Amino acid sequence: MKRLQKIILTLLLILLASPAMFAQNFDADRMNRDITILENVLSELFKVDMLNSSNSRIYVSGSSTNVKGAYLPDYGVIFMVPRVGSHRLLRTNYNNDQVDITFYYGDEDKSEVNEENIILRSKEFLRDYAPTIGQLKPNEKIMIVYGASGNRSNNFYVSFDLGIKNSDKEEKIPILSVVVDKKQLSDYRSGKLSESNLNSRISVAKNAKKEYLDLKVLGNIFETALGEGEGNEFHLVNRNSLSYLYLENFGAIYTLTVHKGHGRNTQLVGTISSQSRNDIAEVSQRLKEQEEEMNKTVQAEYDKLISRMKEFIIDYGRTLSSVKQNQHLLVTVNISGRFEDIPDRVDFQVKRSVLDQVDKGSMNRQQALNQVMVTEY
Repeated sequence: MKRLQKIILTLLLILLASPAMFAQNFDADRMNRDITILENVLSELFKVDMLNSSNSRIYVSGSSTNVKGAYLPDYGVIFMVPRVGSHRLLRTNYNNDQVDITFYYGDEDKSEVNEENIILRSKEFLRDYAPTIGQLKPNEKIMIVYGASGNRSNNFYVSFDLGIKNSDKEEKIPILSVVVDKKQLSDYRSGKLSESNLNSRISVAKNAKKEYLDLKVLGNIFETALGEGEGNEFHLVNRNSLSYLYLENFGAIYTLTVHKGHGRNTQLVGTISSQSRNDIAEVSQRLKEQEEEMNKTVQAEYDKLISRMKEFIIDYGRTLSSVKQNQHLLVTVNISGRFEDIPDRVDFQVKRSVLDQVDKGSMNRQQALNQVMVTEY
């Protein structure tokens, strides 16, 4: 009996230690390298070309170079692929010719930029390239979201573009999300699944522009809570600095861009008397002290931002009725400006099941706050 109890205790210790062991063995640099390589692959797959009615090449879009990927613990990797920059493309056509926007690479029948071919290219990427991402657990996923806006920085955005112009008709392409489990990809690579079987297990969701009241309300809460303050606190850059999106095969995604309060104007500013100007060492020391003080202030404000965001997510994320039990809430905060030891982007992620447990009383608020995963970039 004692031996059985010892075995059970050992198994429990192994199970409890597994997440910690994975965290210790997880190589963030390797994951970032894998994601960066595949961002470039997606950029090539979704590169577009524009031809006029005389079949002359006018413009090759560079918008797809702004593909962004991110690893979300316990979910997997999400790649945001920008939609074709239709307005910028069309502005280059000064002769008002009829134009066709096509993918730069591909056979003629598969090069038209339309919903079907976007899905085909996404599946090709998942099948042929996504398996190279190491360290993903079998139940984690790889997702492509087509319809995100691009940015040359590390910002991670979603948007609701109207679509692209193809010939003389405007075709509205919805935001598309294509996702598959890592296990399905591994089974395909090992020969356990055929290509047709793999394709049948890839989930595709279409999100046309639609207003979700619950998502809008939470967005308004974020706007109010992160409105411009009078001090040094981080706040939204402007009203256009927040967007949100619901994906049927993920949940809700919010993106916010914040910057530090106007208190930053006091940094490194002080009256230096004519006597102190002659003493370079003294002036340098004063500037160094002011810079150190500013860095401490920024770090303190950043810590407050992290704490506040977690509280907003737990206290108000429960209002999201559109997000289902097995889905997620992801809030990405892009930080404008460069600060020492402050990341450019922070992702906050929580499962809907955590929010439900708080409502039911089976998890207290502090426990729920601890369940919000924070990833810095």
